[in-house]
Amino acid sequence: MRDAYHSPGLRGYNSRLEINQDLPRGKTIWAFDQIDMAKAKEIFGDIACISGNMSLALLSVSTTKEVKDYTKKLIQTCGKGGGYIMMSLAAIDEAKPENIRAWIDTTKEYSIYK
Repeated sequence: MRDAYHSPGLRGYNSRLEINQDLPRGKTIWAFDQIDMAKAKEIFGDIACISGNMSLALLSVSTTKEVKDYTKKLIQTCGKGGGYIMMSLAAIDEAKPENIRAWIDTTKEYSIYK
Protein backbone atom coordinates (compact mmCIF):
# COMPACT_ATOMS: atom_id res chain seq x y z
CA MET A 1 0.00 0.00 0.00
CA ARG A 2 2.17 2.81 -1.29
CA ASP A 3 1.28 6.45 -1.67
CA ALA A 4 2.76 9.93 -1.52
CA TYR A 5 3.18 9.62 2.24
CA HIS A 6 4.94 6.25 2.30
CA SER A 7 7.96 6.09 0.01
CA PRO A 8 8.22 2.98 -2.21
CA GLY A 9 11.96 2.92 -1.55
CA LEU A 10 11.61 2.32 2.17
CA ARG A 11 13.85 -0.37 3.53
CA GLY A 12 12.61 -1.03 7.07
CA TYR A 13 10.62 -4.20 7.48
CA ASN A 14 9.49 -4.40 3.84
CA SER A 15 12.47 -6.59 3.02
CA ARG A 16 12.24 -8.68 6.21
CA LEU A 17 8.56 -9.44 6.67
CA GLU A 18 8.80 -13.08 5.66
CA ILE A 19 11.50 -13.78 8.25
CA ASN A 20 9.05 -13.06 11.06
CA GLN A 21 6.46 -15.63 9.97
CA ASP A 22 7.95 -18.21 12.32
CA LEU A 23 6.45 -16.60 15.41
CA PRO A 24 3.63 -18.46 17.17
CA ARG A 25 0.16 -17.80 15.77
CA GLY A 26 -1.87 -15.23 17.72
CA LYS A 27 0.96 -14.19 20.04
CA THR A 28 2.18 -10.92 18.50
CA ILE A 29 0.99 -7.52 17.35
CA TRP A 30 3.11 -5.82 14.73
CA ALA A 31 3.08 -2.01 14.75
CA PHE A 32 4.27 -0.46 11.49
CA ASP A 33 5.06 3.12 10.57
CA GLN A 34 6.07 3.03 6.91
CA ILE A 35 5.50 -0.26 5.21
CA ASP A 36 3.63 -1.95 2.39
CA MET A 37 0.51 -2.82 4.40
CA ALA A 38 -0.95 -5.07 1.70
CA LYS A 39 2.20 -7.19 1.91
CA ALA A 40 2.11 -7.14 5.72
CA LYS A 41 -1.53 -8.29 5.71
CA GLU A 42 -0.73 -11.04 3.22
CA ILE A 43 2.16 -12.32 5.31
CA PHE A 44 0.76 -11.85 8.83
CA GLY A 45 -2.98 -12.08 8.16
CA ASP A 46 -3.30 -15.57 9.64
CA ILE A 47 -0.43 -15.28 12.11
CA ALA A 48 -0.55 -11.96 13.95
CA CYS A 49 -2.36 -8.69 14.37
CA ILE A 50 -0.97 -5.74 12.41
CA SER A 51 -1.37 -2.06 13.18
CA GLY A 52 -0.32 1.41 12.14
CA ASN A 53 0.86 3.02 8.95
CA MET A 54 -1.14 6.23 9.41
CA SER A 55 1.37 8.88 8.44
CA LEU A 56 1.96 11.97 10.56
CA ALA A 57 2.70 13.82 7.31
CA LEU A 58 -0.75 12.91 6.03
CA LEU A 59 -2.41 14.05 9.26
CA SER A 60 -0.38 17.26 9.37
CA VAL A 61 -0.51 18.66 5.85
CA SER A 62 -3.22 16.92 3.87
CA THR A 63 -6.87 17.71 3.34
CA THR A 64 -9.57 15.96 5.33
CA LYS A 65 -10.64 14.21 2.11
CA GLU A 66 -7.15 12.75 1.66
CA VAL A 67 -7.18 11.57 5.28
CA LYS A 68 -10.61 9.97 4.84
CA ASP A 69 -9.58 8.30 1.58
CA TYR A 70 -6.37 6.88 3.05
CA THR A 71 -8.17 5.70 6.18
CA LYS A 72 -10.71 3.83 4.04
CA LYS A 73 -7.88 2.34 1.99
CA LEU A 74 -6.11 1.09 5.12
CA ILE A 75 -9.32 -0.48 6.39
CA GLN A 76 -10.08 -2.11 3.03
CA THR A 77 -6.53 -3.44 2.74
CA CYS A 78 -5.90 -4.53 6.32
CA GLY A 79 -9.27 -4.98 7.98
CA LYS A 80 -10.62 -7.93 6.02
CA GLY A 81 -11.03 -10.83 8.40
CA GLY A 82 -10.00 -8.75 11.40
CA GLY A 83 -6.54 -8.47 12.88
CA TYR A 84 -5.90 -4.78 12.20
CA ILE A 85 -5.59 -1.90 14.68
CA MET A 86 -5.84 1.61 13.23
CA MET A 87 -3.09 3.79 14.68
CA SER A 88 -0.20 6.11 13.99
CA LEU A 89 3.19 5.39 15.49
CA ALA A 90 4.07 9.08 15.50
CA ALA A 91 3.06 11.67 18.07
CA ILE A 92 0.06 13.37 16.53
CA ASP A 93 0.44 16.70 18.33
CA GLU A 94 1.53 18.33 15.04
CA ALA A 95 -1.53 17.04 13.16
CA LYS A 96 -4.42 19.25 12.12
CA PRO A 97 -7.34 18.79 14.54
CA GLU A 98 -9.79 18.50 11.64
CA ASN A 99 -7.70 15.67 10.18
CA ILE A 100 -7.66 13.82 13.48
CA ARG A 101 -11.45 14.13 13.63
CA ALA A 102 -11.77 12.92 10.00
CA TRP A 103 -9.49 9.97 10.79
CA ILE A 104 -11.48 8.97 13.88
CA ASP A 105 -14.88 9.42 12.23
CA THR A 106 -13.88 7.50 9.11
CA THR A 107 -12.42 4.68 11.19
CA LYS A 108 -15.63 4.42 13.20
CA GLU A 109 -17.75 4.44 10.05
CA TYR A 110 -15.83 1.91 7.95
CA SER A 111 -14.30 -0.48 10.47
CA ILE A 112 -17.48 -2.11 11.70
CA TYR A 113 -17.21 -5.90 11.47
CA LYS A 114 -20.33 -7.51 10.05
